[in-house]
Amino acid sequence: MASNIEELSTEVEEHDIAISENGLRPVSEDKPVCEHNFPDNKDIQWELMSLATGSNCKKGREIINEVFGLKYWFMENTTINGQGGQAVAVTKTVLFNGSDQPYYFYSKGVERSLRLLVSIFGKEVFDPPKPIMIAQSNDSAGRTHYSIIRAPKSYETEE
Repeated sequence: MASNIEELSTEVEEHDIAISENGLRPVSEDKPVCEHNFPDNKDIQWELMSLATGSNCKKGREIINEVFGLKYWFMENTTINGQGGQAVAVTKTVLFNGSDQPYYFYSKGVERSLRLLVSIFGKEVFDPPKPIMIAQSNDSAGRTHYSIIRAPKSYETEE
């Protein structure tokens, strides 16, 4: 029994430890916990991550079918309770407007269309904010799907 405690103590001294649902695990910088387009300033990154993961992050359904000026984005893998209370692994996608107000989605469509947008424009901050809309559609089974689309050209600003 004593040898197990010594092994655990040695492990704790050698690695940072985080608590997960499955117990203790080493914290590693090998796997990024998120992706984002925040500026290089670490204080600003921390502030924006706090907004993206905090209680002031609003539900994305508030901006469906509205023109939205996308400035920053943030994605992280997380777990939510699915139907029947079962844990489901999802990507939380957070979109920030020009006033740094975050809105979150648990939508594969929003994630996929944001990744497409980033593949075209890169991971830079959108300055000025890029005019987009979150489109909603329903399939034949009645499931709701969301995606990011370009806002009508009448909302674009002159560069």
